[in-house]
Amino acid sequence: MVHGNSDVGFGRGLSDGKASWQTGYRSLISYLGTQGYKKGDLYTTTWGVANANGASLVNHSKKNVKYMRAFLEAVLAYTKAEKVIVIGHSMGVTIGRKIIQGG
Repeated sequence: MVHGNSDVGFGRGLSDGKASWQTGYRSLISYLGTQGYKKGDLYTTTWGVANANGASLVNHSKKNVKYMRAFLEAVLAYTKAEKVIVIGHSMGVTIGRKIIQGG
């Protein structure tokens, strides 16, 4: 799962010391758990600044794309899966597309 600009991969908002909306894929992960997915089947990481004040500085930089491509490759290697489903939100959609295409 690839979150949007300034969000986090998985968070608890204010109780994590972040903005209330910075929960990443927490709700989706909870929902997918009710649909038979195990937490061990779901992978996300935080990329970018994870701070709304720095959102205008975040872009599709080589650093961000390479970081997320390496994360995707690590998930594939760890799970020994031939393919995975990539879910993106907001800027995570376009970052996700770039990492699927090879970075």
